[in-house]
Amino acid sequence: FLKPHKKAHHDYIEECRAYAQRMQQGEYLLPKALSFIKPWMVQHIRGEDQDYAHFVREHIAQGATPVVPWHMRTLDRFFPKREK
Repeated sequence: FLKPHKKAHHDYIEECRAYAQRMQQGEYLLPKALSFIKPWMVQHIRGEDQDYAHFVREHIAQGATPVVPWHMRTLDRFFPKREK
């Protein structure tokens, strides 16, 4: 499920960039941009993202090994987390 989920985020970011470019060129798009952004914030982030996070947490709880991206592993080597 990761690839389609990442694609949805990529497509959203690209659409936001397109709005930003058009607005920087002087086009008034505020109502249209907000009508695009608001449903994403409500439906995708509060819905699909939360469902996806729950799905991942469940699989980790069942013993699946979480995959840590290479850049995070590198940062962890240079900046180890301190115990409190």
